[in-house]
Amino acid sequence: MSIKKIKYEQLNDFLSSELIHHEFLHLDFIKNTIDQQGQSQLGSSFTNCINLKSLEIDLEFNKINDLGLSAIVKPLYHCKNISNLELYIGSNNITAEGALQLGNSLSKCDNLQTLIIQLARNKIGVHGPSNLVSSLAECKNLLSLTVYLGSNSIGQQGAIDLGIALSRCKQIQTLFLQLSNNKIGDAGCQGLCSQIQSCQNLRKLTLNLQQNNIGNQGISFAGNIFSTCSNLSTIKLNMDKNNIGDQGIQELGNQIQNCKSLQILELSIYSNNVGDLGSECLGTALSYCPKLIGIKIDLESNDINNQGIFRLVAAISKNQNLSTIILCLGGNKIDPQSEKQLLKLTLKMTNLIKLILYFTEEKSCNTC
Repeated sequence: MSIKKIKYEQLNDFLSSELIHHEFLHLDFIKNTIDQQGQSQLGSSFTNCINLKSLEIDLEFNKINDLGLSAIVKPLYHCKNISNLELYIGSNNITAEGALQLGNSLSKCDNLQTLIIQLARNKIGVHGPSNLVSSLAECKNLLSLTVYLGSNSIGQQGAIDLGIALSRCKQIQTLFLQLSNNKIGDAGCQGLCSQIQSCQNLRKLTLNLQQNNIGNQGISFAGNIFSTCSNLSTIKLNMDKNNIGDQGIQELGNQIQNCKSLQILELSIYSNNVGDLGSECLGTALSYCPKLIGIKIDLESNDINNQGIFRLVAAISKNQNLSTIILCLGGNKIDPQSEKQLLKLTLKMTNLIKLILYFTEEKSCNTC
C-alpha cells in the first residue's frame, strides 16, 4: 500500500508547518530561486523533523552552490528514522567539493535503505562521483542506490574512481547509474564495470552509458557483469549513440547467455553500427537464458536488414519461457511486408502474453 506524502511547494509554508509531526514529506521547490538564507532555513528545519521516515526534495534549477547544499543536507542526521531519501538537485552549481560534503552528510544517516540522488548537469567533474559515493559504504542498511550524473564531464578517470567507490558498497541489492554524455570511453567503461562485479549481492542493475564514446571493447567489459554477478535477475543496459558494432554485440551475447539467473532484460543499442550478424548473435544468446521471461530490445537506427531481423526473432522465439517481448526496430533496412512473417515466428511460443514490434522509431522504446 502506497503512503501519501505531505507536499509543500513554497518554502515558507513548510517552515511554518508543525515540523515534528512530519513522517512522509515531499518538498517541491523546483525553480523557486531559494536564496542563501532560505537554504540555511531549510536545512535548520530538519533538526526538528525527528519523526521523518521518508523525504523527497526537488531543488533543481535553484542556483545552489556547494555552501548552500551543505547547509541543506548537513542537518539531515537529526532525522534518525529516515529510511527513504530522494534528493533532486540537478542543474545547479555543485562541484566536486559539494559532492564530497553531500556524501559525508548522508553517511551519518544510519537507517537509510533507499537513496536517490539527481546531480545531472552540475560541475562535479572527475572527482565528484567518487567523492559522493565513497562515504556511502558507511550506510550499512543501504539496499537501493540511484545516482544520476549525466553531463558532468566525468571522463575516463572519473568513471574508474566511481567504480572503485561502488565496489565498497557490498550490501547494495539495487543499483541505478545514469552516466550519459560524460566521455568515459572504453577504458572508463572497463574500470567502472569491473568494479561493479564486486557487488555480489546485486539483484537489479540499471546502467545508462549512452553517448560516451564506447566501442566494441567497452560493451564487452560491460557484458562481463552478466556472467560474474550471479544473483542478477534484472538488467537494464543503455548504450545508445556509441560506436558499437557486430563484434561488440557478439561478445555481449556470449556473456548474457552465462547469466543463468536473468529474468528481465532491457537492452538499448539505439544509433550504433549493429548489422545482421550482431542482431543474429544477440537473438541466439537470448534463446539460451533459461529463466528469462521478459525482454525489451531497442536496435533502432542501426544497419540491420530483413535477414538480420528475421534471424533475431527466430532465435528469440525458441525461448519458450518468454512472456513479454518488445522489439524496437525502426530506422533499419527492413521491408514493411516482413511484419507478418515475423509474427508467425512467435505463434508457437506457448507462454507469450505480450508482443510488440515497432518498425518505426518510437519514443516509448527509450529505456533507463
